Amino acid sequence: MPTTQPLRTRLVDKLKKLFQLNQRDLDFGFYRIMHAKAEQVTRFLEDDLLAVIAAVFGEVDESRKAQL
Repeated sequence: MPTTQPLRTRLVDKLKKLFQLNQRDLDFGFYRIMHAKAEQVTRFLEDDLLAVIAAVFGEVDESRKAQL
């Protein structure tokens, strides 16, 4: 079973690929907004999202422990 850090890194990489933040030639609609906010989106993906995930799964683990 892989550790959590490689899985988190993989998730962030997949989301960056999904949002296509590295393709500057996409300059229309949704992509124009995403590229304008690329720094904020990247910061969210790399820092805030993982903290939210950890907090939510931590709560789930605590509730499971209480049930057991």
